Amino acid sequence: MTDLYDEIIFFATSTTQNFTLGIDYMSESEWGELAADFVKRCKNYSVRPMYSVGGWCGSKYFSSLAATAENRTAFADSTISFAKKYGFEGIDFDWLYPSIQGLGCNTISENDVVNQQLLFKEVKQKWPEGKLSAARSPSGIRNSNYQELESSDLTLMAEVVDELRILAHDVYGSSSKTTGPSAPISSRCADSENKVSVEDAIEVYLKQGFKPEQLSLAIPGFGKSWTLAQPELTPKVVGNYTTYYYQNYTGIPPGGKWDDEPGVDDCGKKTGWGGIWLVKELVQDGFLSKDERHGMKGFTRYYDACSGQPFLASNTTMISYDDTQSTLAKVKYAKSKGLGGVVFFDTMGPRDKTVKAARKALFN
Repeated sequence: MTDLYDEIIFFATSTTQNFTLGIDYMSESEWGELAADFVKRCKNYSVRPMYSVGGWCGSKYFSSLAATAENRTAFADSTISFAKKYGFEGIDFDWLYPSIQGLGCNTISENDVVNQQLLFKEVKQKWPEGKLSAARSPSGIRNSNYQELESSDLTLMAEVVDELRILAHDVYGSSSKTTGPSAPISSRCADSENKVSVEDAIEVYLKQGFKPEQLSLAIPGFGKSWTLAQPELTPKVVGNYTTYYYQNYTGIPPGGKWDDEPGVDDCGKKTGWGGIWLVKELVQDGFLSKDERHGMKGFTRYYDACSGQPFLASNTTMISYDDTQSTLAKVKYAKSKGLGGVVFFDTMGPRDKTVKAARKALFN
């Protein structure tokens, strides 16, 4: 795996109220052993090891931790000392989302975007040699009223962040009115509530003042599934395009081995299946042929020219995912815009052949 990537992020620690970093699902000693082995393996292959703080379930206290100068100093010191303790060479801040509610019970403030920039400045000043990256929504950086911010509002962030990772996925999912592409290149056929895509995301961040080389495009190594309301796919015509991606659905079915099971989230809210499939699983479990051209076990593979993303459909289920063909299209588009690179989330999901093809397309 280490010969496929230039940088790997150890994901993820979570925020806590007392400025320390939370480690879920294992003891601190177990986490430390894994982290030490991870860092050693990365450095043996000249791969930069980083760690992430936050994520969907780990962003609960970001707002309060960045709310005052005193808090920002304490939190910056904590994240940097944590990195140095294990030998990480950078920190990825995965705050989902500043000024906008994510999980449902995160602390949020209308001042979050300003405070986040001040936090990043403090981290960079205290640890200039460490890489500082941040994950962002494909909709651009917005205020608490969900208004798109101007470049003048983000000058400090553009100055101090080494890399801004555009999470151009999860566009259609369990909360969407219909099925649809989870990570589209284009939104030309999408409904008005989901006009988000790779093209749209890159455009908005360039407009917000970030340099192309600061940006990287995240490509999902997983697919999302729905239970279809009817076995026949209904076509949707938009201009010269006919698409079968947008269908009515009745729910989210169980996904693969690593899917989220029904339970209760960190806010105490009941959750259902995630409907998540690793792309590798689609091939390993026999739903997608090894050459990625055909569906199997009752599934048909479709390549949607309108969105630029394939999907599998049976009489009961649709799965939206990225394969080598759509990944290469995204890589080539990112390269044409001068972006600094592409990121796969996460390393468990994409097939090695896809990552190798992406590297070749990016560097040749």
